[in-house]
Amino acid sequence: MTYFQVVFTLPEQLSALALGNRSVLYKLLFGSAWKALSKSIRDELGMRPAAAKVLHTWNQRLEHHPHIHALVPSCGPSLDGKSWIPCRMTKGTIHSGVERLLKAGKLKVLDSLELKETLATLKLIDWVVFIEGPLKPDSKPEHVLKYLAR
Repeated sequence: MTYFQVVFTLPEQLSALALGNRSVLYKLLFGSAWKALSKSIRDELGMRPAAAKVLHTWNQRLEHHPHIHALVPSCGPSLDGKSWIPCRMTKGTIHSGVERLLKAGKLKVLDSLELKETLATLKLIDWVVFIEGPLKPDSKPEHVLKYLAR
């Protein structure tokens, strides 16, 4: 079966905030990634979404770099369940819920005004979602799972 690996990365500007609020922001990252992926698959492909997701919090240089890897199958059942649909790469979007968490008092923040200014600048940039298919024609999902499990 063909698959895609989709990587959702928290913007660098929110790294320090995430270190002080791991639980709520990692949960938000998981939810936002699934919402964007699910919506894209449903809207653009008309199929039921599926994915296995893994949170990585550090990069290879051991720097804080929260990102989610999603292993997404290349096909799936139609929304009505009557047909099988092959998928293609899609362009997803992500919306931040950090303001909602701040307003609800769920974040520990030293300077809420500074955070609001940072969030305002983040609204002006595109959030990059990295999508790639199998690296080789004989690549299998097990290869990606082995990497993600490390």
